[in-house]
Amino acid sequence: MFNPAIASYDPNKYSWYSPIWVIQGFNFLGQEYGDNISRSEFKKAREMFTVAVALLGAYELSSENKYFLQINRQSASPDVMAGKQTEAGSKGILLEMLQMEITEFEEHFPGADIIDFLKATKLSLKKGYGDKTMIVCMVNRVLPFNHRDVAGKVNALNPKSTIYILGRSHGEDAAKFVIFSPFPKLTKPVKYDVFDTAKKYKLPPRIKLHRGSAKKISYEATHIEPENVYDMFDIDQKKVERKYKHGENTLGKSPNRLS
Repeated sequence: MFNPAIASYDPNKYSWYSPIWVIQGFNFLGQEYGDNISRSEFKKAREMFTVAVALLGAYELSSENKYFLQINRQSASPDVMAGKQTEAGSKGILLEMLQMEITEFEEHFPGADIIDFLKATKLSLKKGYGDKTMIVCMVNRVLPFNHRDVAGKVNALNPKSTIYILGRSHGEDAAKFVIFSPFPKLTKPVKYDVFDTAKKYKLPPRIKLHRGSAKKISYEATHIEPENVYDMFDIDQKKVERKYKHGENTLGKSPNRLS
């Protein structure tokens, strides 16, 4: 299921952000608003954070997975889009865009089988996402499972989308995660620290795309300084500042760790 509105999506209209800048921005919101970060006003920010963490993990699985991301302001869904630039010789620079679909496997789901959860959510027959969609399942519970078994059961569902299973590394630093892909190609689970991975990722914090005839990717000319964090997440700054008090840091790390 490819959202028809995405067919006319304009990638040049708004800024694209590197995953680590999104993570640092979300960390800033955590410092400012504490537990209120779970409120509906921050839903897009939470989804963008999860996507950013997953994209850094995807890079650890393959160095070809180097994406920017942005909030979708052009249609009702999905909330987040990802984009990857590729050099294609005489064709110039190609942009691959993906719809990002995020689901969170929480304790309140009645059962511990991740396949049952996926069948009830993003892999439901009612959904039918296509190959231009990346599905990220964030596991927010202690859940031992065999990644090969999960991959076999996912393949039996005949999905079309790329799928990543993501979770925090149990009992370790909050910046450490574990990721693997059961489809289309099974990968081994990889543990990574988002800040360490970001140092290898080497993308500018923010870029604006434009039509042109360039054949090589260069961010020196397109690099621009990051803008307002609230704008990045499409949050009404005045509204949330009036409504919520200051709180604790979400990741437990300075938002300027890489700067």
